[in-house]
Order: sequence, then C-alpha cells, then structure tokens
Amino acid sequence: MKITIRDVARLTNLSTATVSRVLNNKPDVSEEARKTVLGIIEKYNYNPSSIARGLALKKTNTIGLILPDITNPFYPELARGVEMRAKDLGYSVILSDIKNDHLALVETVSFLQSKQVDGIIITQWSTLFSKELEKIIKESDVPIVSIDREGGKSCVDFDDFDSAYRAVSYLVTQGHTKIAHITGDLRTYSAQKRYEGYLQCLADNNIEVSKKWVYEGEFTLKSGYAGMTEILKSPSFPTAIFAANDVIAIGAYDAIAEHGLSIPDDISIMGHDDISFASIVRPKLTTMNIPRSEMGESCVNALHALLGKKPKKPEIGTFSSKLCVRDSIKNITSMDTQ
Repeated sequence: MKITIRDVARLTNLSTATVSRVLNNKPDVSEEARKTVLGIIEKYNYNPSSIARGLALKKTNTIGLILPDITNPFYPELARGVEMRAKDLGYSVILSDIKNDHLALVETVSFLQSKQVDGIIITQWSTLFSKELEKIIKESDVPIVSIDREGGKSCVDFDDFDSAYRAVSYLVTQGHTKIAHITGDLRTYSAQKRYEGYLQCLADNNIEVSKKWVYEGEFTLKSGYAGMTEILKSPSFPTAIFAANDVIAIGAYDAIAEHGLSIPDDISIMGHDDISFASIVRPKLTTMNIPRSEMGESCVNALHALLGKKPKKPEIGTFSSKLCVRDSIKNITSMDTQ
C-alpha cells in the first residue's frame, strides 16, 4: 500500500508539519516524535516524492545544461565535467541539445525553468540571442552560468582571441605567410573572437589578409569540407589553414585529399579544441587544447556559489589553451613562399 505524508501524520498522531521536519532532518523535533515517524516510514516503506519535496522546499537539486550540438565531439567532455562535479555536490543534470538552433535557446531556458531546475548552464551563446531571452534571464530567479559571454549571472571565460592569436602565431613561426581561415559560426562569440585573433596576428606580423582565403563557415565537418573546397578554387593556394575547430579541420582534410594534395607537404593545417579525433587522424592534427572537463566543473562551481550566496557581481572563471604540436604543420622557414 502506497501512503502519503498525510497518512504518516495520521498513523503517528502528529501534524504533517512535524512529519515534514523529520523527513527533512530538521533539529526542532523531539526524539520521541522522530522515532515514531521513522518507525512508520520503515513499516510502510514510505518513499516521499523527490519532486514534491523539491517543490515544497523550492529546491530540486537539479541543473539544466544547454548544449548547442551534442554530436560535436567538443561537448561530451565538457558535459562529463559538469556531470561529475554536479554529482559531487549532490545535483543531477538535465541535458538539452538545441541542435545549433539559436532561436531554440529561449524556449529551452523557459522549459528548464518550468522543470524547477535550481540553475542553468549555457555552453554557447549566439550574439543574435533575442531580447526575449535577455528579459527572461534578467527577471529569472534561477541562476544562469554562461561560457564565453557575461550575459548570465556568472560566467566561465575562455580567451578565444588569445588562443587563436597564438595558433596563427605558431604558423608564422613555421614560415607561413599565406594563411587561410575557415571560421566557425560567426553568430557565436567564440567564432567571432577566433576570427579576430586570426586577423590581429596577421596584422601584427605585417601579413596581408586575402579575402578569397577566408571562408565563413560553421563548426561542422561539412563546413570544413566546403570551405576548403572553395579556398582551393583560388588561383594560388595558401600554405596553411587555421580552422576554427578540429571538426572543421578534419573536414578540410577530406577536401585536400580529394584534390590530390597532401598534409603537410602541400598545405599545413592548424586546428582548435584538441578533440579526441585530433590525435587519431593522419597526419595527427596540430591544435590548441581546451580544458573542457575543467571548464565544465568550473561552471558547476560557479552555479553552486550563486545558489549558496548569490553574489551581486558575476563570478568569472578564466581558462586558456595550450598548443599541441603534432604532424599537420610543415616548417617552411627555409623556403621562398612569396
């Protein structure tokens, strides 16, 4: 027989408030009342609804995690960091994949709020997010932590500009001055900053930017293939490509092979993110490593801090990348590439 908290109160001749205090381990309950309630719970195998308790306490110990594209190998490791740290702190995670549909972000935030989550983590933020989303976040009592954009009540910052700048700088040190770029989705903060880092590095090294060698893409294999194919239509080829992420770089590998060219002898490739496939493709991809799992953990820590003390100013955790030199870049410093 399934019993309710009212049944427990009736069977113990105590109020539902007293039973509730026992269930929530509150101190203001007599030892006799506690033993009586626990005895009935054991006898009837009473299991209080976690949802009902969460609604009553205004806390469900759940976190909403919004990913732009679960099929992108970048995000599972970040999600793992979120889940592991959340588990350590007693939270469960509700994962939502918006499938690169930026307009779905508003709907997803509202959906998670309707599920009474304690907080929300947004892992990629479009610069075209609507005023409706701004309003929801501003008026929401649910803390929101974001990556790359200080639009939430706290954020975890990755320096995309500096990372891209250092990636292109490495190509320059290897003698490359004809450097193309396949961008990510330029509606996103991360793609914009990586593009800006690329442009700034070329400017600082007095290297001209060729428009025919910049392809505006997305963070996908298809985009990498299409971008590389388009760049290879130009009368002269670049000696190196900076891809906005490793998925784009791997797509570019395919296009280069189809054109009968080789990496790095004909064209060098620099990736970004250091996904697991970066060290599996041949030649192994030189890229910039992002500590994704640690960033996920930091998101949960920031959210936990907000839930505990609700700081007036956003808390910001900052991360940077590390260069991973492998086999996809050729040193041409002794060659005349002009």
